[in-house]
Amino acid sequence: MQYIIYGLRCPKTDNYMYIGKSSSGLKRAKSHLIYSHSESVNTWVSDLRDQGLCPLVDVIEECPTQDSLVEKEKFWIKFYEDAGCQLLNVYIYKSDYIAELTEAIDIAQYNLEKALKRAILDTILCS
Repeated sequence: MQYIIYGLRCPKTDNYMYIGKSSSGLKRAKSHLIYSHSESVNTWVSDLRDQGLCPLVDVIEECPTQDSLVEKEKFWIKFYEDAGCQLLNVYIYKSDYIAELTEAIDIAQYNLEKALKRAILDTILCS
């Protein structure tokens, strides 16, 4: 059981709060209980600890190879988000969409700045 998709489940609500992938079995999953790269996971774990609780770690799926981990992780994040879980790592699933939005915002901002400069220049020249 080396390549897995895992979930960190809230002991109070029984809902998954984080879905992750690991190429080192449960070692990666359990590392979140000490320190996570995600500040929101750290805060959640800390809040639970203050209440004398700890996240539950579950293996959601065993994967045959490391190559399948990214797609499987995206699948399970979407699955649990669609099921109503408010995951702390939803950015992974939505990162492509966010990148598209960011690009659209940058283009719109550029076009607005260009139009504003043109309007200011027209105002100055027509005065």
